[in-house]
Amino acid sequence: MKFNFELEPGKELEVNDYNDHLPLISVIIPFYNDGKYIRQSVYSVLNQTFPYFEIIIVDDGSKDKDSLKELDVVSKLDNRIKVFHKVNEGLAATRDYGANVASECTKYYLFIDSDDLIEKTFMECAYWSLETNKDAGWAYSDSVGFDAMNYTWNKWFSSKKEKKTNELLALSLVRKDAYNSVNGYELREKSVNEDWNFWLKLISKGYYPVHMSFYAQWYRRKKNGSELAKSVENRKRSLEIIRSTAKNIKKEVVAVQFPEYKYEKNTLIEFN
Repeated sequence: MKFNFELEPGKELEVNDYNDHLPLISVIIPFYNDGKYIRQSVYSVLNQTFPYFEIIIVDDGSKDKDSLKELDVVSKLDNRIKVFHKVNEGLAATRDYGANVASECTKYYLFIDSDDLIEKTFMECAYWSLETNKDAGWAYSDSVGFDAMNYTWNKWFSSKKEKKTNELLALSLVRKDAYNSVNGYELREKSVNEDWNFWLKLISKGYYPVHMSFYAQWYRRKKNGSELAKSVENRKRSLEIIRSTAKNIKKEVVAVQFPEYKYEKNTLIEFN
């Protein structure tokens, strides 16, 4: 059976009743001239079955007036949304900024880019995955690539393989204590595989992930390129940083992966 790529989360905003509660998760969304996609991304968060979160959108010095107008509209969708503006510094600095202004009471950070989407049970499943695995540093799911390219992506986690190639997306629920223990993303250079470097930093501290084996992350592949494409262009400098961080990993880290079966092989299924 082929995957149905028309089932994108967040196409419409659903009405979800919830009681006011201190947020347990800070959803951190970097934003840069991305007015075309931000509403659907935020809708996919607001539609979550787990309601105890805040949404922190950090505008990284956008110049596009239409995008800023759309961001202003989105900021008024829900009282859990907070918008901050700062000078342009890049993804890593913007995510760290979001973590620094997050509510002190939250236990987890959910990092999601302004054009990506999550299924409505992602936050609930990731929250309880980390609550029941106290030593795990982060939780993530299999993913769906969509827009300019359509494919499904599921990879069995291996810390040995992660030292050589990155198979993880930034879109993950991260334990705040784990994030703080490695000083967050920390890098201030732009487009140098900051996500990959962050995972290696966590692994070097002995943290392992919980891999949730269902398609709950939607990663938008744009025709006009992305931060991933820019990282490829900066490959030499990126690899210098990655190799330096990977040297700090002294032992293999074993993930919790469920359901507890292994794919016959790492799978990338492309569809026309």
